[in-house]
Amino acid sequence: KPVSNVTRIILAHGIVDLFTPDREGPGVLTADSLNNMINEKKASFIALGDRHSRTKIGTSERIWYSGSPEVTDFNEVEPGFAQVVEIDGEKVIVTPVPIGQWAFIDKERIDINNIEDINTLKSMLDSMKHKEHTALRLKLVGSISLTQNKVLQQSLDAVRDVFATFLVSNDSLMVVPDDADFSDLGFSGFVETTINRLRQKMIADTIEKEAARDALMLLIRLSGGVS
Repeated sequence: KPVSNVTRIILAHGIVDLFTPDREGPGVLTADSLNNMINEKKASFIALGDRHSRTKIGTSERIWYSGSPEVTDFNEVEPGFAQVVEIDGEKVIVTPVPIGQWAFIDKERIDINNIEDINTLKSMLDSMKHKEHTALRLKLVGSISLTQNKVLQQSLDAVRDVFATFLVSNDSLMVVPDDADFSDLGFSGFVETTINRLRQKMIADTIEKEAARDALMLLIRLSGGVS
């Protein structure tokens, strides 16, 4: 029931219907019911748990998920906070206080098309603070040669074990042998003819394109050109 001259704080744990498609599920809290409790002065503040992202419900400052004290996943918004709530009658001030020591960083697109891009990525990785408390996820996009890929992998390997978690997605990164990859190998005769044939298939937009690229890469590795 409504109260006056009393500060009443409600603690609740569960998902609010704004954040789930199963709005009729058991244990789901409705934003309308929470707002009604505030508007009808049945509560001064509602502190919610379950959602790891710091989130305000409604337009007032009186209904909040404070979030988790430490980040636990890449998709969380403003985790790692405690909240100081000051209530003075009709006035409520909510102040976030950072307490988290960990970071989850998701680089959704990093373009890698030349050695300059690789050096830029290396500089970014080297400059990142608190690597031992950082989970990092990279998505690499672009096209590079075998020689450039060797430099890239060396740069990634140099920091891989320093980060708490180091995930690299390179499904969108094409490794395509170029002239520089063949220049010092000294191929001739049948091998040179085979290489030229594979390179033509690799350039052409055919179903043999990936197989030709893989065959070229294997041939160069076996020759000792690129480890």
